[in-house]
Amino acid sequence: LDTVGVEGMQDPFTPIERDGRLYGRGSQDMKSGVAACVGAAQLLATEGLGRGRVIVAGVCDEEYASLGAEALVRDWRADGAVITEPTDLSV
Repeated sequence: LDTVGVEGMQDPFTPIERDGRLYGRGSQDMKSGVAACVGAAQLLATEGLGRGRVIVAGVCDEEYASLGAEALVRDWRADGAVITEPTDLSV
């Protein structure tokens, strides 16, 4: 998710660990956020949710026209959301 162009990059999708850090296209910008969402959903599935439902949404086209986000807000409603995008620490 949230992967932009790779032109000029050598093996952008091959993860490389160096000095305890992970390098490669998309290694920071959404891997941890998606893992956190899946972990939270698993916990809620195990322990239950008082009411409502949990939707984990990984939408497409975020870097260009936001078609996935537009379809999500058009077709679904929510009482709350957790946004895991790390850009500038703001929604």
